Amino acid sequence: MGVDEERPECISYLMEFYYDHEMYSSVMALFYYFKEKYMDIKMQYMTLGDKLLLDEGRIHYIYYYVSICANQNEDSVNREKAIKYLSGKKNEIPSFMRDYINNNNNK
Repeated sequence: MGVDEERPECISYLMEFYYDHEMYSSVMALFYYFKEKYMDIKMQYMTLGDKLLLDEGRIHYIYYYVSICANQNEDSVNREKAIKYLSGKKNEIPSFMRDYINNNNNK
């Protein structure tokens, strides 16, 4: 797979594409690849001169898509981890993700 491992936000765009096309197994495959490569899931900014326009906020989308698609793939462990991650970032994530987390915590 030709993914720049120093730009994990690119994976979130691929996940979004697969999610929009209801290809949930592909979303999870990207997540497993993401984990396997030990990509910088904190998405800390690179040193000056390394990468431009790093979109740090896209890390939340990775976990958002995993929280939904892991349920389709019966992967409750990664689903729970994704929801826990998003719950811990309530002040940083978009409002639609907060609503999703609130709805899942009330079930």
